[in-house]
Amino acid sequence: MNEVTISDLNLLRIMSRAFDGLDTVRVQLVEEGLRIFGINKASTAYYNMFIQISSLFDIERKGVTVSTNSFSTLLELALSGYLTEFEKLSLSIENNSHAVFTIAGRHTEMKETLIHVPSGIKAEPPQIKTIDFSKAAICKIKSPKDYRLVYKHFEAIRSFVSDIEPIEISIVSEGAEFKPFRQAQRLHRLKGESTGDAESLISLPNIKLTSEVADIGGVKVLEIYVLKEALMKFKYSFDLGFLEYIIAPAVAPE
Repeated sequence: MNEVTISDLNLLRIMSRAFDGLDTVRVQLVEEGLRIFGINKASTAYYNMFIQISSLFDIERKGVTVSTNSFSTLLELALSGYLTEFEKLSLSIENNSHAVFTIAGRHTEMKETLIHVPSGIKAEPPQIKTIDFSKAAICKIKSPKDYRLVYKHFEAIRSFVSDIEPIEISIVSEGAEFKPFRQAQRLHRLKGESTGDAESLISLPNIKLTSEVADIGGVKVLEIYVLKEALMKFKYSFDLGFLEYIIAPAVAPE
């Protein structure tokens, strides 16, 4: 079977908010599922989503690079309140040249074709494969939606604080802590189960990016991995797969 069918609206909501900031995303049929990934122009964030599809065990691996804007627009149609009783979104990839999307509701069926963008991402950056997070400090956040509040907190105080970037992120014994660099009087702590301790720097825009899906239904766990003074990974888990972001550290001010 070379067609993917998704009927879970929460999964579509996660997909619709997962790839903010990208011009193109790579959509690939792989063994056991659907993989969508991309990297932003500044190369500070790598996006990777995997959705397990039980019917995809013996398939020909196929992929197509599509416009993120066009992809998001189709997801918005599937999520529209004007669609009566959403039933499914189906996706097939033809000849590695285009992807056919079908959106079905009780009284409606829409079909659209997205053409492969040759200039877009075709494979994950080779350096991603060499990153070893096995020695990273890890925090499992008990309430993923609370992570969204970290961005809301620091964005709110920008009106009376001249500069709060970058943000220091630390994995500590009882969770994860965030505070503006060299501003000890401001702190945001998330409770969680931690292993190890490490700290790095993250930009406020990347906190926003990595928290876009934190409050969506179906998201069960957020794991934050921090390599000391280096890369970070934010991994969300849900019933049928995961979404992760690998983030390059922000630059400390002089």
